[in-house]
Formats: sequence, structure tokens, C-alpha cells
Amino acid sequence: MMICDWPKLLVPESSVVPMPIPMQRPSFLARAEGGQLNTDVALQQQEAELSSLLARIAQRDERALGQFYDATMARVYGLALRVTARPDAAEEVAADVYLQVWRDARRYEASRGRVLAWLLTICRSRAIDSIRRRDEAQTSADPEQLRTG
Repeated sequence: MMICDWPKLLVPESSVVPMPIPMQRPSFLARAEGGQLNTDVALQQQEAELSSLLARIAQRDERALGQFYDATMARVYGLALRVTARPDAAEEVAADVYLQVWRDARRYEASRGRVLAWLLTICRSRAIDSIRRRDEAQTSADPEQLRTG
């Protein structure tokens, strides 16, 4: 069953064959001898790759921003969703985060922490800001009613 009608115009449904989508393992998920995942090596490689991408973003490389987004979006969106508890707000927060990464990539200092920690700190701050923006103060024509109500 097709979700929308326009694909039927392009390819008849009878000729559509589901194909598995190959998942490419990020290069920082290294396996040690014996096939065990080596998390120390993986974290070091992830940090090196993210640092390299962030340096390229600081030089205004749009392709690097796309790669950085692909590598980190799941974590950014997950944290934003956990803090805001609303998918629409989490999407907006994620967009704000990557806009801020584009603007402030030059300000990242490796001596102060890992790239992912920097990124998720930005995300947490934007998510909290989102909650504060939507938090409406309770108003009443009679202030005494608020005390007794």
C-alpha cells in the first residue's frame, strides 16, 4: 500500500520491490581484535572527526556542516525532545542549534571540552529557552482571585 498517490504515477506498484537500505558504519566505530567494539578508540576517532568538521565549519564549509549534522542530529534531536517533550519544539530547537554552530564554530575551544559536549550544551540551553518562551504567565482581572483560587 502506498502512502500517497504521486509515486504510483512514477512507478507501478507491482514493480516496486522493497530493498534493504545498507547502513554505513561511521568510521569512528572501530572494532578491536576479536570483533569487540573498542569504545576508547571509537570516542577518540569520533572526537577527531567532529573536531575536523567543526574546524571546516568555522571556515564556512557548508558540506562540513551537512556532515556534522548527519553525524550528530540524532543526539541533538533526542536531547531536545527529552527536554521540551514536544516534537515540534524539538525540531525548532535542533534547527536553532545548527544555526548557532554555523555562527559560533570559531568560538569552540578544544581545551574546554569535547565537541559533542559543546554541541549538547548548546542544545540544552536552546531547549530550556524554548520552554521559557512558551511558558505563559497566568493573568487575571482580579489579583485577589489568584491568592484564594
